[in-house]
Amino acid sequence: MSESNKILKNTSYLTGAFIIQKLLAFVYFMILARLIGVDNVGKYSFALSYTLIWAVFMDWGISTALVKELSQKAISVKQYLRSLLIFKGIMSLSVFGILCLSVYFSDYDASSKVLVYWAGMVMVVDSFAQTFYAVLRSQQLLKYEAIGLMINQFTIMTLGILASVFFPGKLYLLLGAFLAGATVNNIVSLYGLRKNNLLQMEKSEVKMWALWKKVLLFAWPFALSTIFTRVYSYLDSVLLKNFLDDKAVAWYSVAYKIPFALQFLPIAFAAAIFPAMSALFGKDDEKLKSILNYALFYLGMMALPMLVGIWVLAPDLIHTFYGAAYEPAIAILRILVLGLFFIFINFPLGTAISSIGLQKYNTLFIFITMIINVVVNMILIPVSGPSGAAIAFLCSHGALFLMSFLFLRKRLHFEWKTFVWRTIQLSIVSILMGASVYWIKQFIPWFASVVVGAVIYAVLLMAWRIFTVQDLKQLWNMFRKKDIQETQFESTYDDPIS
Repeated sequence: MSESNKILKNTSYLTGAFIIQKLLAFVYFMILARLIGVDNVGKYSFALSYTLIWAVFMDWGISTALVKELSQKAISVKQYLRSLLIFKGIMSLSVFGILCLSVYFSDYDASSKVLVYWAGMVMVVDSFAQTFYAVLRSQQLLKYEAIGLMINQFTIMTLGILASVFFPGKLYLLLGAFLAGATVNNIVSLYGLRKNNLLQMEKSEVKMWALWKKVLLFAWPFALSTIFTRVYSYLDSVLLKNFLDDKAVAWYSVAYKIPFALQFLPIAFAAAIFPAMSALFGKDDEKLKSILNYALFYLGMMALPMLVGIWVLAPDLIHTFYGAAYEPAIAILRILVLGLFFIFINFPLGTAISSIGLQKYNTLFIFITMIINVVVNMILIPVSGPSGAAIAFLCSHGALFLMSFLFLRKRLHFEWKTFVWRTIQLSIVSILMGASVYWIKQFIPWFASVVVGAVIYAVLLMAWRIFTVQDLKQLWNMFRKKDIQETQFESTYDDPIS
């Protein structure tokens, strides 16, 4: 098997596992929301969000940096691993201690504090799995991470559902399920290392402090980017807990889970196009721009009908998935889903910026996005509650889109008028489809109206010649591309318990 085909196959394993894991995580959260009740969902979601913000300091971008350093054979895997495991142990335990102290001296209720302590333990255990998988990714051994993802999610679902049914009210057992999943992850990753003779650690001729300094200096841009992303992704739940109560966190969380679950589509798309874009930069910029234009078009074609459809079906989705107790989440969902287009489009834009070697601008744009998110949340949550947090979500993702789009328009000089015109066309078709679904669902079950709406959308696309047979061929070629030179598939464990 050629090197490029090996990379493509391994990436396909991990992408497929990631997609399934996200879907299972959504189903699991939906089941929990019905089993444990609104207040407990709020406590549970707060604990995860609060801990995820802190967890980034346990890794400090090292896992991402490790993939690149080891891929370039800058130093022996066995020498690097020994040094970094010691460093990871010190960092993880230190951050865990600070996390526990921050919660202990806070005004949070006792049950919320206990949940944060348990979530912190999950993060410590999982931080080691991140490092082990980083080593395996650097050697293009992604199948172990794919297996770990699947077993991890099934472990969490099985134990979590059993705990909710047989030990109702004991929320710490739900975090215990995550701890079991993280332990399984470590077992799988260690097996992969041992199987490939990567677990025998050697003493490096380079001093340990020098290795730590080298990795930290290389990793800090990745760390900053992850920190900024974590803050604007999870701070809203923490602020809702501080300003309001657990119910507000729960209503926002169940609404947020729906657009969040759909992110596997642009993530998979970005993973598919990144290698081709990186290989083309500086060699064939016109073709690079062509791939970007196609990516924006295809993701817009997916995002806009989903946006309109979810907005129309929001009451049906909330009542069916979560129950009447979560009815306030309907209005929140309708605001959040307006940002779905920006979420989808931001992935190829960010991928394009990284592929042309300008990752520092991605970091800058994410930092500005974080500031906007925090400011708008602080202003609107006390006034509008969870809906204010949803507006902050919409504003921040919209700002990230605008910054990335204008930057690439200047750097790559791609045809932005075509993108705007196609977006207008897709919006019109999506609205027509949404109106049809709204009318049809009065006569048939709402999930059947989704199928009818999809058919109507496809017919309208073809009739207006927005999407043609040639476009379908281009999309197929994009995903079966064989000329991949290298891939930098981001770790799917950035959010291990989301």
